[in-house]
Amino acid sequence: MEKIHVDKKGSVHLGRSEEQKSEITVSSVQPKKNSGKIIKVSEESQKVGLFRRMLQTKKLKINSEVNKQGLTLGLKWGSEQRKYHVLFPEELWKEFPEDYKKVVAENISHLSTLDLVIMLNAKKVSFNTPLPLFKSFFMEVLLKCLLYSGDCDTGKTINYITRLTNLETEFKGSPTPLEVKNFETKEGSINTLTFGKESLVSWGLAQELGMNPVAVTIIEPDCDVIYRGQRIQTFQNQHKYDLIKKFEKEFNLHVYCIDSNLNDIADYTLWDLEYTDLGWSAVLTEYLFFLLPFSYHYKHKYVVYGNEYSCDSYYYNKEGFKCLPVYDQSTDWMRQSNTMLQNLTGGGVQAISLVQPLHEIAVTKLLYQRYPHLAKYQMSCHCNNEGAKSRRWCSACSKCARCFIFMKALGFDPALADLNEMLSLEHKHHYSIFNQSKDMCGFDSVGLGRDEQMFAFHLAAKRGVQGELIELFKKEFGEEAERREEELRNEFFKVQRPENIPSSLWRKLKPIYEEELKK
Repeated sequence: MEKIHVDKKGSVHLGRSEEQKSEITVSSVQPKKNSGKIIKVSEESQKVGLFRRMLQTKKLKINSEVNKQGLTLGLKWGSEQRKYHVLFPEELWKEFPEDYKKVVAENISHLSTLDLVIMLNAKKVSFNTPLPLFKSFFMEVLLKCLLYSGDCDTGKTINYITRLTNLETEFKGSPTPLEVKNFETKEGSINTLTFGKESLVSWGLAQELGMNPVAVTIIEPDCDVIYRGQRIQTFQNQHKYDLIKKFEKEFNLHVYCIDSNLNDIADYTLWDLEYTDLGWSAVLTEYLFFLLPFSYHYKHKYVVYGNEYSCDSYYYNKEGFKCLPVYDQSTDWMRQSNTMLQNLTGGGVQAISLVQPLHEIAVTKLLYQRYPHLAKYQMSCHCNNEGAKSRRWCSACSKCARCFIFMKALGFDPALADLNEMLSLEHKHHYSIFNQSKDMCGFDSVGLGRDEQMFAFHLAAKRGVQGELIELFKKEFGEEAERREEELRNEFFKVQRPENIPSSLWRKLKPIYEEELKK
């Protein structure tokens, strides 16, 4: 597996870069993740845990610094030291104001390490930076994400909350004086391009609305690690590289890339810890800070996320906590993210999600009906098993299954997006309508997408789609689906109330949604 690096202009290339300075320097984990070598954990660490012998230290030290390429983050836990990086396109980072760079570093160093602090059960964290401007916001998103992660980790919610409330933090120096600049923005958008269906629809809409979107993607390292005797691999990065090149060539545009391995910070396999759902609470909020140099350079008014209506779904766990599987994509957190962004830009930049009023199946309908030229680029799989080694869908996870039945329900051919057939009985365990398990992704693991899948299977059956799982669906759920068809259609093809879309944009968006969802 070849490593992807980003050059000074924010373009991606295969092969190693001379600027990659973020080697993991752990005594028993020497080769860098995604370096083309397998990371091996020693026999001793497999028996007792790599850092268990150091737990008496209980203090995590975090040092961050600004450099010519972006940011470097150093962690020290006992005798172990690791470094991480965020690399920006050179010309954009160079012109970004120095005080803003410092504020970004101060906030990222705190935000990106919160999950790790809980995972390690650190009692104290020491930063070489001042108290971050948005510390209270970060604690909010971490707490809300802990509720779900704790439930996934078999009833550890109270334990995780206890670790958080008992944590001591130590900061150094006075907060960086920030001369808040009004970015003097114009109509336009900075779009996060992940090649998921929401980001592709958002790109199509932004173009149609004349928002002159700028595409930015985050290049994060793929994983190839031996964890307690098992090889764990991901292949998403290599497929994203191929899609970027094809996308740029077809549409004659440039996709900016930010090279970041901050996701490695809270990867439990690299710390030889027990499996945990922790580690993802900071990702989308990091993007808010990552995109600031682009907003400053282009003077575009909007930062566009791809958070759909389904992101507000929740359930109550056995301990009585309200759990949102993707709180960091919820309407509530979007409001708070927007508050941070407005404070940083003097009200000049706003975070929005153009697809917020739509359920997931409605987003799929819009993509394949209105933007088929973009739909062929869809990649929604996490690509974390062997099935994704040679293609961008593994066809062996609940995410692939959900997307597959949505496409079939709406009359689109999954093969056009390189997705294999998934209606044989061997794939039954990938569909949450038939069962739920912790091996499934997000909503699927707790059954929150049951009715949406029921509606999709029902529509597919009515279209005459054939398959063993279609027959099983008819037998087990056909009567209920037929009885509830109007209710399900009104729910999942309904345009919901917009929560964060300016009225000037909504006046143009609403007719598009209503037109497509009536077809």
